Amino acid sequence: MARIPLRQIMAVLLTAALTLSLSMVLTVTSTKEAAASCSANRFNGTWRSSDARLKRIDVWQGEDCHLYANWSNADEVLQLRMQDWYHISVWDSTDYHSGKKVSFTVAMYKSS
Repeated sequence: MARIPLRQIMAVLLTAALTLSLSMVLTVTSTKEAAASCSANRFNGTWRSSDARLKRIDVWQGEDCHLYANWSNADEVLQLRMQDWYHISVWDSTDYHSGKKVSFTVAMYKSS
């Protein structure tokens, strides 16, 4: 059986320990950055328009970083596009339980 010098064993262990600690630091940093970007979402808040089809939406962000808004009379998909800090365009596609289908785009502004 060949003997491995103690210096080589120590070098391998030290390299493995440094690699592991660096990967853990990078993972923690990435998680913190993801949490920060989640909490800083510009879509959160109340948005209003003068269009009767979509006068107001309240948008909030869940713990999973997904955006949410509530409706109960339809299956609705909203696509929000940020124009600037205070303006968005919203594409609304709605399948009503009655079978009616509607889609349109509305410009909205952030309510203070």
